Amino acid sequence: MGERNTSKHAGYRAGLALRVAELRERFPDVLVSCDVHDEFPGPDLICWNADPEEIWVWFFESDDSESLARDRLRGFLAHPAEVTDVVAKRVVAGPNAVFPTASIRAASPLDSRERVEVLHGAVDGIQLYREFGVEGKTPLAERTAVVEALEAASDADHDSRESLGFRREDETAMEPAPAPAPVGKSTWRRPETVQLQLTIDLSEGTDDRLIRDWFESAWSLFREVLPPDIFASAAETERQSGAIRFGAVDGADEDRSWQLPFDDENWASFLSELGRRSAELQYLTVELAEDERYPWLTSDGSALAVDFWRYPVGGGTFGVLGIEMPRAVFSRAAEAGVVLLRRTANRGALFGLIGIDYGVQLMTGLEYALYLHPWETVRSVRHTLRGYSWITILSEPQTERVGGVAQLRGSGAFVRVEPLAGGGCWLQATDTFDGYGDAEAARVYQVLRPLLPGDAFPSTFKNEWRDV
Repeated sequence: MGERNTSKHAGYRAGLALRVAELRERFPDVLVSCDVHDEFPGPDLICWNADPEEIWVWFFESDDSESLARDRLRGFLAHPAEVTDVVAKRVVAGPNAVFPTASIRAASPLDSRERVEVLHGAVDGIQLYREFGVEGKTPLAERTAVVEALEAASDADHDSRESLGFRREDETAMEPAPAPAPVGKSTWRRPETVQLQLTIDLSEGTDDRLIRDWFESAWSLFREVLPPDIFASAAETERQSGAIRFGAVDGADEDRSWQLPFDDENWASFLSELGRRSAELQYLTVELAEDERYPWLTSDGSALAVDFWRYPVGGGTFGVLGIEMPRAVFSRAAEAGVVLLRRTANRGALFGLIGIDYGVQLMTGLEYALYLHPWETVRSVRHTLRGYSWITILSEPQTERVGGVAQLRGSGAFVRVEPLAGGGCWLQATDTFDGYGDAEAARVYQVLRPLLPGDAFPSTFKNEWRDV
């Protein structure tokens, strides 16, 4: 797939989604394919049936790369078999005039301080996008609208693939190859980090006690398995920058963001406010200064993080509970971590897993590999699985869509398939976390494929790190 700057990628995706929305508004029955995740060398947007004799294609590039877009367009029009093999019509540069507005500005789906613009290139078949900063923060409603447009574009792409049987070139070989190590140099490998996470529906009267229990249990459980001298080291770091701390981040009002050093009084106050604050994120973290005694620490020096994220969904709110820690810490308390996740999931869950963590807002391995952001995927978690791993939790409707508990047990992909008290199903692929490898992941993928995004692929996602 190649490396991409994440903010640039946000501009590409937002611009593409906005143009797809315009096409579908003008041509209600249109079939469109769009490379939402910027993974393939062909057209970024294909309109199959708005014209009876032509297939329209567009290429999207940043506003300083129009010459690259022209080269891509010219090369594709010379060899358009990727689409003419699917629908036998003439392929032409998409007419920019079919879009009702020459330029659209909208919120960035990933950064509240940025906006994006998509505009016509100098010739048909080329659309350009750019990102620019804004004073203050973009209203949450505008960011949500862009996320909804992205979701609609992804659904439209999926529908066109099903209707036409269209598959991108090399679609089955999407997993990126690891970059070769520089000659004569050793490549630093980021220590593996494990996440436990659970998505819950806060709009169904979720007891605030559930959120408080998550933080209390996580702190009580995992502080016991950290090396005893780590707290002395943390105390030293504390004097420098505040190592054991907790706080909240309110994306709509930065003045309400705060963090406090850890002590019994502050901790009690923090716990009492959980669930009642409107902050997008509430967290507890243990971080240390660089220390050669702890080579297993994550790149930011984290030994433990506990999070609670809020996502507005329609007229309600979903929450994501998470715990992230180095694998060396998880290995000391894996069984207890499983018990904690299972106990919480029994009180009602839309999704959950235990798998590799990538340090980005509790992204699953699949989301990280496909450049998906939880702002998008959490909204559609009722019908599309956010990922899969060693432990995967399905909602009750999802369990039925893949045949129910009996069929899951008979699939041979899991060592444990157990219904949850709050609805849904607990799936465990192997007896141990270490025993979950590529072959096991492939079996899980095959069973859960109907619930996954259209461009999902089988992987443990253990080797997806970029820029390492």
